[in-house]
Amino acid sequence: MAAFSDESEEQVTLLQDCDDILTEHVPESSSVHRLVYAGLAAGAIVAIGTMLNRGGSPKSTAEESEVFVSLASNNSNDDFAKCSWPLQNCTDTQCCSKPGQQCYMQNQETGYSSCMYDCAKGPHPSHWDGGSWECIELGERSKGTSKCSAGGEDCSNTLCCEQAGTQCFKKSDGWATCKTECLPGAPDMSDQDGHHWSCEKLGPWAQGAAPWVESQCAADGEKCAEKGCCAGHGKQCYEMNQDWSECKYDCTPGPGPDGGPEWTCNAIGDRTPSDPSPHSGVIGKWALDTCSWNAQDCTNSRCCRGFNQRCFEKNEDWAVCKESCVAGLDPYDKNETWSCKALGPVSQGLTIKGSPSLYCWSLFQTTTYEMEVMQNQMDRGVGIFQCDGWALLSTDEPKKLGTFEGKKAITKKVAKAEITVSVDGTAGNAELFINCWNVIVEDGAWNDHAWTVKADPDAVLIPDRLRTHLAPYVNEDVYVVNCNKVPGSPNFPMMFGSLEIYSWKAIQTYANGMSHCMDTMAQMLPLWGEDYFMTHCLDSIGVGRINDFAVIGDAVCTGANCGDSWVSAFHPFKSVDSWQQCWDEAHR
Repeated sequence: MAAFSDESEEQVTLLQDCDDILTEHVPESSSVHRLVYAGLAAGAIVAIGTMLNRGGSPKSTAEESEVFVSLASNNSNDDFAKCSWPLQNCTDTQCCSKPGQQCYMQNQETGYSSCMYDCAKGPHPSHWDGGSWECIELGERSKGTSKCSAGGEDCSNTLCCEQAGTQCFKKSDGWATCKTECLPGAPDMSDQDGHHWSCEKLGPWAQGAAPWVESQCAADGEKCAEKGCCAGHGKQCYEMNQDWSECKYDCTPGPGPDGGPEWTCNAIGDRTPSDPSPHSGVIGKWALDTCSWNAQDCTNSRCCRGFNQRCFEKNEDWAVCKESCVAGLDPYDKNETWSCKALGPVSQGLTIKGSPSLYCWSLFQTTTYEMEVMQNQMDRGVGIFQCDGWALLSTDEPKKLGTFEGKKAITKKVAKAEITVSVDGTAGNAELFINCWNVIVEDGAWNDHAWTVKADPDAVLIPDRLRTHLAPYVNEDVYVVNCNKVPGSPNFPMMFGSLEIYSWKAIQTYANGMSHCMDTMAQMLPLWGEDYFMTHCLDSIGVGRINDFAVIGDAVCTGANCGDSWVSAFHPFKSVDSWQQCWDEAHR
């Protein structure tokens, strides 16, 4: 600490953190002596102090690095002592301690250099400032190879994470992995067992895009070559030709969509780091038996089954699963005092087959072709049966389709309603589907899933693709608008009823605000289709919209091309053969 005579409180804290990390992860028995690491720590302290004095961000410095320490076997003691870690400015040493890295200078003006695997000219979205990098090579690339760990991999040795927004957390001796959060003494619901985690931090937090990126880099649809970076997280600037470039997730050289101009797909600048997944993986089987339901005592389990639930402590003797908790007197609990200490992770619901979790349902007639189409879906385990939860509704008497994965597939009875002709010439079936939603809401299974999906029986639904579309919007109060048949028309974009998609929060808002919709819209129900009603109802009670016109290929909207690998559903296919043919084509 003697290197600074007037350290700020922030500097002191950072320097102590650096010292703590090195002390924590270099045991006395290490083949590399603590004396060597002490020298490295001193160098790192000087680097941090220099950076702070010129106004840099301490977290961004960690962003430039991938690890504070490395395995001793990858370098000699001399290399450790004389070269730089990614945390340090390597301008003077001109060599890197981490195997496979090269010291690159940002530019002559800043004089700042950092150890990296490679360096793209232009702004670096993960760097603390938006200055351009000239990528001047200093010295030679260090020998050997090394990499950071991907999600699900053991990071005990790499001590760093590939995915921005994650940290290497230790579970116990012999296992650590990269996660967005970790609570000591709690289980991880996507883990293979329910053993609790120590949550010891190994290495640095892998940070994402710097704050300046949003305002300085190119927006979607904007030419990006001059700016050299993309505002959209996870996107790369790709060249089409000398006159045009655009930010995209990926790029295939050759003609553009529908025979458009050819793309060179030359990458320009650095890819902007993507955001970490806001949801966990598939839930462990142990969690279905161990984790607690809403309002149940979770003192021992420290995990919850319902979506968006967390185990909060009232006192040492009592804790329950609920959505949120405010410390202090609780008016809903006789004004008793709650500590509201979080004892476990936020649950992502019953992610049994994929994440985010989907609860899918269909209304169909058991005496028409619809029954055969649904029977085929169940027999093959496809369509809505690939969702994490599902329900079968009918106005007919309950009928059993069979047993699927241990659960009896029996239709739930829905009250009939008169079907009229709507104002746009389609079926005026709003009242019928209000009856359906009453059944779904009252049943409550939707409460354990991130999304509730109503799919027509003749819609070819591919749940895994749908999860990809919906993953960025988990926890938002939204529904999906899926058709823009006549752009610019006052009636478009709109939601087509062949595939209706609602977030967990949207269904919660609907359940609480349904009476408002009935009070204000009751006279119009005979003239409205169910999708028209749901759109007006949700808009009126404050549910937001997501425009996703590729979520379904609907022949009634803009066409159904079953060979389109991005689309997550196709409609309509009114026979078993045509439905299955579309499914098979979509999976070639």
